[in-house]
Formats: sequence, structure tokens, C-alpha cells
Amino acid sequence: MKHILIAAEIFPPDIGGPATYTVKIAEALQQKGFDVDVVCYSDNSQTDDFSFAVHRILRSRFKLLHYFNYYRALKKLAKNTDVIYAMGPVSSGRPALKVAKELKKKLVVKVVGDYAWERARNLNETQLSIDEFQTKFFNGKIGMLQKTERQVCRQADAVITPSEYLKKIVEGWGVEGSKIKVVYNSFDATILNQTKKIDGKKIVSAARLVPWKGFEALIDLMGELPKDFKLEIFGDGPDQKKLKQKIINSKLEDRVLLAGQVSRDQLFQALAGKIFVLNTGYEGLSHTILEAFAVGIPVIATAVGGNPELISDNVNGLLVEYNNKDQIKEAILKLSGDEILQNKFVENAKKVLEKFSAQKMINDTVTVLNSL
Repeated sequence: MKHILIAAEIFPPDIGGPATYTVKIAEALQQKGFDVDVVCYSDNSQTDDFSFAVHRILRSRFKLLHYFNYYRALKKLAKNTDVIYAMGPVSSGRPALKVAKELKKKLVVKVVGDYAWERARNLNETQLSIDEFQTKFFNGKIGMLQKTERQVCRQADAVITPSEYLKKIVEGWGVEGSKIKVVYNSFDATILNQTKKIDGKKIVSAARLVPWKGFEALIDLMGELPKDFKLEIFGDGPDQKKLKQKIINSKLEDRVLLAGQVSRDQLFQALAGKIFVLNTGYEGLSHTILEAFAVGIPVIATAVGGNPELISDNVNGLLVEYNNKDQIKEAILKLSGDEILQNKFVENAKKVLEKFSAQKMINDTVTVLNSL
């Protein structure tokens, strides 16, 4: 029986796509006959009720301490493992690479974005897009993160990305294309069978409230649309206070709602019967677009990152330029009053979901792990 050691970063009760994915892939690998252990960072040492072993490394305000403890746990468990599967190239990938080299183990790294770019944007150290960022090299902490991502991925035995777009990003880091495998994340659409009629004047968006998600432009845009158009924004993040103040300053409190973070089921209910707009400057592969497809609502999204892998313009949605308010406004007005176009997009979007079955994701991941 092959043993897989998953080097995770966030893990339940932490929320987020990577935490959900780690549980899903660990359970699936067990069902496929693999022996699985998971090492993760955690705020507590709770007892877990998973079918696989979970080894929690307590987070500390002294980051070097919890990184060292994480490395020690990986090294202890990796002695009897065949493949280490790291959930990212930095917090898990860096210690996993060190262990893999020391114990001569195979290493697979999953890359779902450019962590160095995200940190730089969050710290306001750059306004560059993710694509522009790839050709620039920074000093200090951001530069170290750039160097770490590249070194870890170059030295890994395989890299998994969830989109062709991210594969190209990683190739730009000097990683051989043959080592990079695109494995689309799975999406369970079986519970999402909404039949609510679309109200084209109700706009909804959902994402983390960070600068590159383009919510400021969406709020500005509401002042240009007829007054019976409404916008709901779901999610939380560092830009929440700034966006709330912008809504107040723009006198749009009765038309724009910051709804905060809600459960997955609540989000599905909120999406139903509306037009979904994602004005993002970067997206590896948008899980929220897939959710909108599954709920059965039309989608307008930016032609960036992995979005064009999900949306064919005027076939199953509309693609616009990031932060181009004229284009977004035109797309909303075009879609809001055209029921035939709405239905066309909804029906064609259902076909896209077939590429994202859990079984395909699991089988493709197993193929990568067994190839080493």
C-alpha cells in the first residue's frame, strides 16, 4: 500500500477552499487504497474524527517556532512515506522540500496562485497585476517569497495546478512544462437545482474583499445604472471598512448591500434568481463561477486568469475587461432584459460542470501520485 503524506496549511475548522480540498482528497485517496497522514498548522490541538490521521502543529506568534515544529513532524512521518504532497510552495512546500531532499522522498506541490503577489498586494507594496508581477523581482520579504516559490517548484518532482492559466504562470518560474499537471478542482453540483426566475435588476457578487476583486468599481457602477438595480456583495476581508465607507459616501446604502461572510448553503440561496458579476483582476480558477453555473444564473466575469477556461464569451456567459465600468455596465444592461440570452447562458453553463466531477479530480490526482 502506497503511503501519502499531505503537508497541509489550513485545515478544518479553518475555512477556505484549500481546507475543504485537503479533507476531500485525503478521504478519496484512502478509498483508493492509499495510506494517508495529514500535517497541518492549527490554532488548537483538538481531537479529530477523520478516517485518516491528522497531526496538528500549533501556530505560534514566533513563526520560526511553528515552522520548525512543522518540519520536525513532517520529517518524522516521512520516514515511512512514498510521496509528500504539499498544498502550497511556501508554508508547506518549503519544509516539505527540505524533508524530501533529506530523506530522498518524492515531492508533489500544488500551486493555486502566486502567494508572493498576493502578499505584495495586501501589503500595498505593488499595484501590478499578477501577470505584470511575474517579470519583476522585489527585495526584502516579497523577494524571498518569489525566490522560495520558484525554488520549491523547480525542485519538486511534480506540480499540480487547477488551471491551464496557472500552469503558464508556473512555467514562467522556470519549471519544465512536462512536470506540471493540470488537475481541475472538483465541484459537487448535485445539491444545486434552483429554478427561480431571473430578476435581471438584481446583481450579486461574492469573493474575498481584497483590492484586486474590483468591488470599488462595481459600487461606482451602481451610481450609473437605473435606480431600480440592486447589488449584493458576499464575503469578508481587509477592504470591508473601506467599501462600507464608499457605499455611504456614494449615498448608495439603499442599493448596495455588504452582506458579509455566509455559509455555502446561504450563498446558494442568495445567488438564486440574480445575475452574477465577478470583476476580478486575478482568478486561478473561480469556484464561485462554478457555483453560479450550478445554481442556474447567468454570469458576467473578467477575461483574466482561469476565467476564459470556464466562460466562452456569448456562449455561456459574458467576458469583460477588468475594472472597465463601461463594458460591465453594457453587459449588465444587455443581459438584464434578455430572458432568451439568460436561458441560453444557463443551459450552456451546465455542460461546463461536467469537466469538474469529483471522480475526475481524484483519478487525475492518483495518476500523478502513481507516476512517481
